Amino acid sequence: MATISVFGEGSPPRSSRSFRVTIPVDLPRGVCHCDYSSNNLLFKGDTLNALLDFDDANYTWLVYDLVNLMDNWCWSDGVTADWGGCARIVRLYSERRPLTPGEQSHLFDVHRYQIALDAAWFFDRGNAADFPERRRLEYFDSLGRAEYTYRLGLQ
Repeated sequence: MATISVFGEGSPPRSSRSFRVTIPVDLPRGVCHCDYSSNNLLFKGDTLNALLDFDDANYTWLVYDLVNLMDNWCWSDGVTADWGGCARIVRLYSERRPLTPGEQSHLFDVHRYQIALDAAWFFDRGNAADFPERRRLEYFDSLGRAEYTYRLGLQ
């Protein structure tokens, strides 16, 4: 296991607890797109025709793309999730690439890491009293791993 702090040991944000995650180093890795916003997907009808904008692509945990899909398509205001939509994305993703037991156990952690990384992307937000990523991490902390996993249909 590795504990990751997006902001480094010397400069944690005010609620540093929310920005620390523990992720096993042996989760499957590969090249991921990492930016599934609607601007980067071209559809013709219901068919995905193109995936654009690979400037965020990198070698990371394969489930990073899964949490990025959920984050871009199932969260409306930073805290409110469409859990049915999230569960559907997990199910469809798993039909193509089944999640390992470790990925299922630590999807919560990778999702929290993705949110914290977004906060770091907009680093000035980390110094603000309130910002969307902080609210989402606090929501995740209150929700907990077991409830998150249940809502995604992974139990």
